[in-house]
Amino acid sequence: MFEIINQLLRLLLGACVIYLLFVCCWLWLHIEAFGYALNSKDKKWKQGVKTPDTIPAGASVRERDLVFIRHGESTWNDTFNRTKNPPFFAKRLVYAALYEIMLIVSGSKDSWFLDSPLSELGLSQAEALRTFMDNNKDHDESVRVILGKSSQTKSTVVFSNLRRAVSTGMLGLWDRLQAAGEKAIIHSDLQEISRNPDTMSVSEPFQATTPSWLDKAYKKVDFASGFENIIDASYNYGNKTVANNGQTRILSFFQWLFESDDRGTVICVGHSLWFRQVFQAFLPDSSKHLSKTKKIVNCGVIGLTLTEYSVDGGPVQYMIDPESVKVIYGGFQK
Repeated sequence: MFEIINQLLRLLLGACVIYLLFVCCWLWLHIEAFGYALNSKDKKWKQGVKTPDTIPAGASVRERDLVFIRHGESTWNDTFNRTKNPPFFAKRLVYAALYEIMLIVSGSKDSWFLDSPLSELGLSQAEALRTFMDNNKDHDESVRVILGKSSQTKSTVVFSNLRRAVSTGMLGLWDRLQAAGEKAIIHSDLQEISRNPDTMSVSEPFQATTPSWLDKAYKKVDFASGFENIIDASYNYGNKTVANNGQTRILSFFQWLFESDDRGTVICVGHSLWFRQVFQAFLPDSSKHLSKTKKIVNCGVIGLTLTEYSVDGGPVQYMIDPESVKVIYGGFQK
């Protein structure tokens, strides 16, 4: 019995050594992501003025209707978020590491971890979102706005510069994008808030990213054509840097929202922590809304109204009316 246990411990130790060697090699190949993870301050910023319950009387006010769509499950989520049960987690970790080695050896310039793409489950979640949109387009005005079919409200589609968001928006809104011939905007201000490598973009500034190996294998839509023909990358300023943080990007995006009145309702396909930070910072400080503590589910769709206001020409501030936050599809995690 002792000999069997000893052999098992040796196998476990060997597996740990091999995995550590893989991690060291991966970090060397992706030194930018490694450097960012070490030096990131993406979640660190000074807390601003607390959001009041009501906008001060006499304030100058403008409003923008928004729709937040969280991406489907990514390969990173598949590995790290599904379970922390040691045997199952170890199995997923080893599988992901071996798959990453295969991608590196094949020269595909793809990655399971860096700018992690939609997993197979994530693709099915985005397809379910597409089905929901199609089934409800005739009687739900919010869905009609998202699909660009509303006779009353114009809308603009905006993606984060991370692949899982682009693929989710491409697949979930495919019937709108391919039919209308319009271009969805990639905006790097929507890039996720975290130091993890899955939040680092592989796309170059002012260029659309390319579909992953999983996207290419998916047969229900032509991702390659979509990425090439229906993406406007003029607002993709490239990867986030240690010089900025999540709050900087959120405020920059808000400023962009109010630069033009021609965009109508802005449909933002992005990420859970970015969205949750918006709710935490701009819902009234006294609000106990679920969105402050819970993430939007994968491919969940939430509508809201963002108000920009200033008093007597003072600094611009933002507020979300809790009553405007509406679950269109999916909702928040339990």
